[in-house]
This record gives sequence, C-alpha cells and structure tokens, in this order.
Amino acid sequence: MEINMRIIFIFSIFLLFVSCKRDSDEYAFDKDTYILQNKELEEQIIEYKKYVYSSDSLMIANGDSVTIHVFYKVLNDSLDRFVIVSITDPEIVKEYCPYQCVIKVDGTDIFFHFAYWENHRTSKTKYVGMFDKAYEAFVKRFYPKTLEPVFINGKQVEVITIYDQILYFLTFKNGSLIDVAKERGLPDDRVSVNIDGKIVRL
Repeated sequence: MEINMRIIFIFSIFLLFVSCKRDSDEYAFDKDTYILQNKELEEQIIEYKKYVYSSDSLMIANGDSVTIHVFYKVLNDSLDRFVIVSITDPEIVKEYCPYQCVIKVDGTDIFFHFAYWENHRTSKTKYVGMFDKAYEAFVKRFYPKTLEPVFINGKQVEVITIYDQILYFLTFKNGSLIDVAKERGLPDDRVSVNIDGKIVRL
C-alpha cells in the first residue's frame, strides 16, 4: 500500500507539469497524448533536441534513429528533477526504462518516465516492463533501421551501439527552474545544484 501511495503521489506531482487530452492521432503504443504546461521545461527539451540533432546529424542522415527521453523524480516536498537524455538503442528502453507516456514537443515525440532506469535489477525484480507487442510497435515506428539485417563479408552480424551523450539535469523548485547541469552519466546520477546560494549534491 505504501508503494502504491507513493506512485500515486509522484504521478500527481507530474500532472502539475503536463495535462492530458484525447488526440485524433492514434499511436500504436499509446492512444492518449499529453501537452506540457511548464514553459521552462518545454524550452529545455527544445534546446536539448537542437543539441542532439546537431551532434548526431551524421547518424540521423544515415538513417539511424535517436529518441529523446525525460526522466522525472520528486527530490523532496519542493524540489523536482527532470533529466533529458537521448537513446539510440531501443533495447535500452525495453530492458532499463520503459516509458509511461509520450508528449509531442516542437513536433517531436518525447518519451516521459516517472522513474529512473532499473539497470541494477534483474528482469524478475523490475517493477515496470513492456509488452512484447508494444515494444515491437515502438521499434517499428522509431527504430526501423534496427530491423534490417547487417552483413559483413557475407555474414550476418549483431550491431552493438555505443553511445556517450550529454544529459540535461534540470532542477525545479515549486515549479520554477532553478538549475541546469549538463553532464555525461546516467539519469539517476547526482549533480551539484545551487539552491539559495548553497551548492548541494542532489
């Protein structure tokens, strides 16, 4: 019961930043779409999108997919953390961080997560997973090139994606952006934040 109440609480706080509406476009993975209500968060996502599309322009031109994800976490009663990251390997989404909703920002589908990824858990101990059909639809729509076989010297090989990208760590206080840290790492990493003139690790 305690875990369920915490999930409800986190989702309620998240709704302060977004609102839900029924959209005419049908998603194979999610028929409900959301809109952002927080302009500062929207601006940071758009800035990150420009950074990703610029740094990965060659990759995108070659047909390899890049999707942008936002991880959300309540730090305390007044502080919230959003981490923006780009992902090139759909297996990462399935194994470590299934998304909970999709929001179209600046014409691009952005994937939102209400928790950080569970890379420290086994498949049997994870709290959230994806149905196979939902994952297949996700890959088909956003990572179609990964479905194409790759051959080297006439032999089919498995492609492993190595990706080291900058993440945006956004800290909000009572709904207002107070700090942006741009670092490499994982979404659940702690970063230095300036809160009322004091540097703390959150």
